[in-house]
Amino acid sequence: MNATLVDRAYSLHKQGSKPHRSESLATLAVEFPAASPTEIETAFNRAGSLIAAACQWAEELRGPSNDGTGTPSFNLKDRCPGFSDGTYSDAESWGLYLTK
Repeated sequence: MNATLVDRAYSLHKQGSKPHRSESLATLAVEFPAASPTEIETAFNRAGSLIAAACQWAEELRGPSNDGTGTPSFNLKDRCPGFSDGTYSDAESWGLYLTK
């Protein structure tokens, strides 16, 4: 799958909620006209999975005392392959923000 598509899907996923989903999918369809509706839906769902994994990663990083001494049991690249390095970095920060 196109890394640019999943990165853009991630960016849009961060901005919205369930009602925003249809707008995000429509935006992706305009920006990636060669992508099929299935590819767009899959990219958007993968972006949501990355965000969920980033939240789990952040909780593990904080550790049981919430002091940042934990060690995550996975890395995001292995759990959710196909995104750019910049998106993984952002996802780690976003996960820490969402779980603070």
